[in-house]
Amino acid sequence: MLTTEAAGLALNIAKGLVKLTRKVDLVLAEKEAVTGPISLPVPVLNLEPYPEDMEKALRELLVEPYREDLDPIADDREEIENLLKSGADP
Repeated sequence: MLTTEAAGLALNIAKGLVKLTRKVDLVLAEKEAVTGPISLPVPVLNLEPYPEDMEKALRELLVEPYREDLDPIADDREEIENLLKSGADP
């Protein structure tokens, strides 16, 4: 049978091994985090409305008759018409 001193020594050794294992695990995890590949989330691109949809909406806006004082695109109307006619990117 074990003496109390021997049992205490065995418990202290077991506690030390648990602490050592935890420290080794932390060091290995840190090493993996530092040397492993970086995983960055891929951003989600929301391209709506699509350029084709925007062009269609602009063409519809150009066709609609507006009073000159209520025209929402009065200042840009000529430039928009030129861009839509030429098919150029702004």
